[in-house]
Amino acid sequence: MDPFGERAWRGFATCRERGAISAQDLSPAEIRTKLASGRSFAYLKRSLTPRQEYAVNNLGIPGIEFEPEERRIYPLGDLVSHAVGYCGVDNVGEAGIERGLNPTIKGADGPVALALDARVQYVLKDELQQIAEEEDITLPAQPDQQGMAAQRKLQALNGTAFDQSYAQQQLGDHQQAIALFRKEATSGQDPALKSYAQKTLPILQQHLQLAQSLRSVR
Repeated sequence: MDPFGERAWRGFATCRERGAISAQDLSPAEIRTKLASGRSFAYLKRSLTPRQEYAVNNLGIPGIEFEPEERRIYPLGDLVSHAVGYCGVDNVGEAGIERGLNPTIKGADGPVALALDARVQYVLKDELQQIAEEEDITLPAQPDQQGMAAQRKLQALNGTAFDQSYAQQQLGDHQQAIALFRKEATSGQDPALKSYAQKTLPILQQHLQLAQSLRSVR
């Protein structure tokens, strides 16, 4: 290890002793390995807190730089994560919408608007349940055999194969639902169900656009 690397290693060790960087954040072995790699530069630690950056900067070690990076934040946590997907360490989408729209998001100067209101799902479900109770209709409590088979297929897949199969299923399911709702909205005989179909059809069409974006995952 060259003199700079040795000095950097000792500096980070001092930060650990002072509690600015914990053993879980960066170990001596990691630092030595990265600094002795022979590369022109190496990321020692990413996503530093302001306190950590301040402590390291105060060491005054030449050659250590702090590079700002963008990071995608999910204010609602894992809500609809099955559709949103996730990113890797370099903010590259690796699944779901994050992957399907990655070129658009990367090339955008501002935010990319994409809406999926989970509350709508519950409102529509409650309204349909009320109509069913008033007209003595029993709604299915679980998917049919075809739906169960589709679930089992997804459970057996991982990674890109899962993403592609899920996107294809979502596309087909939404196209089938739209056809049924459009038929009920135009020629249905039950006033309550016809009104429900007319109100719900635009929402399904919006969700179809989302399913089409998921299909772009490669």
